[in-house]
Amino acid sequence: MADMAAQVRAALITTLSPAKETRVPAEQYLSRCEQQQGFTVMLLEMVAQIVQKGPAATAEDGSCVQVAGVYFKNTVKR
Repeated sequence: MADMAAQVRAALITTLSPAKETRVPAEQYLSRCEQQQGFTVMLLEMVAQIVQKGPAATAEDGSCVQVAGVYFKNTVKR
């Protein structure tokens, strides 16, 4: 599960890319992940781990938290 979390994190960050050829495959990967049981829990755990870093969190961590929040909201809304 840790490996999948790392892949999801990378995909979340990649969705911020302005390059469509980079962004779209990441979005498609996340769409497939949404169908897997436990995806929303994994997103929340990822956010919690980043928040626990406190001041040690990086700018990339902050971006990941924002994108994970949006994906969580959209997944739950569907």
